[in-house]
Amino acid sequence: MIKQIWPYRRLLRELVRRDLRTRYKVSILGFFWSLLRPFLAMVIIATVFTVIAEMPHASFPHISYFAFLLCGYLPWTLLTGGLMEGTQALLMNAQLIKKVACPRVLFPLGVVLSHLVNTFLAFVVLLPLTYLVFGYPIRFSCLFLLPLLICETFLVIGVVWALSGLNVLYRDVTQILDFLLLAWFYATPILYSINMPMGVLGRWGLPEWLVLLNPMSGMIYAARWACFGLAENAPWRMPSGTFLFGLSFFVAVSLAAPVVGYAIFRRVETRAVDAL
Repeated sequence: MIKQIWPYRRLLRELVRRDLRTRYKVSILGFFWSLLRPFLAMVIIATVFTVIAEMPHASFPHISYFAFLLCGYLPWTLLTGGLMEGTQALLMNAQLIKKVACPRVLFPLGVVLSHLVNTFLAFVVLLPLTYLVFGYPIRFSCLFLLPLLICETFLVIGVVWALSGLNVLYRDVTQILDFLLLAWFYATPILYSINMPMGVLGRWGLPEWLVLLNPMSGMIYAARWACFGLAENAPWRMPSGTFLFGLSFFVAVSLAAPVVGYAIFRRVETRAVDAL
């Protein structure tokens, strides 16, 4: 896989640059939409849950709900944006694929990497702003965010490689993915603390660690730890052993995803290119 992609690293860089330039090319604010869109979405969600729905502040005594939401929503934009656009990458670049001799995996890969750049820059701008507005001390553990985002990118790349070729053969893939992402969003502790589904599983007599079989649960919990820490008496804190299991599972799935996704892509690549 690496041997096939590495000689075309300059083409991959150009694909990433092209995607970043064209995404907001004809808009007035341009690249600032990549920061403004998640910011406005988080403001709306935070307003709905804390003002309209009157979410009890006791659930988040050591952190504002906006800061709590920041570490879950921004990684989710990387996942959903990379999956939805990356799955369409072969179809969107059909004419270029027919003319240029290069590995087809570069096209969905370029889309995902461009979303990684957007998400990373959003964290660079919004996280210090959150520290400043709410008066939180700067934590050097926030540097741990970068390897977390890289691992998440590996996860997205693997899924995109598996789905992009299938999407050419079966156009239902995009419609099904849209529904699955919606279900995945509410099954992931983005809007709520992870102790809520753990408590439900406990009442059902099931192990609480089943929540962490969703790899994004471990990722988002680790991101919140990296950015804001976890107070000893915080109600959304989980035992350190459970946290390490969730983080290890997330890393293992992320590293395995590109290998599996690449294998699936190679099996359907010839049929997909013929279908284009």
